Amino acid sequence: MSYAALIRPVIDRVYVGLRSTGRDRMRAVYDRYDVRPGFETSFYFGLLVP
Repeated sequence: MSYAALIRPVIDRVYVGLRSTGRDRMRAVYDRYDVRPGFETSFYFGLLVP
């Protein structure tokens, strides 16, 4: 098994954990500037494609 195959699940868990930790702060930014989530949300899903 390759190193990439071994480390990917770990990176996925860390990345998802970081996004969930920052969710409330990002919502506060969206509310402050009266904007809707956009590119960064779409980009996130693109990164998860194997």
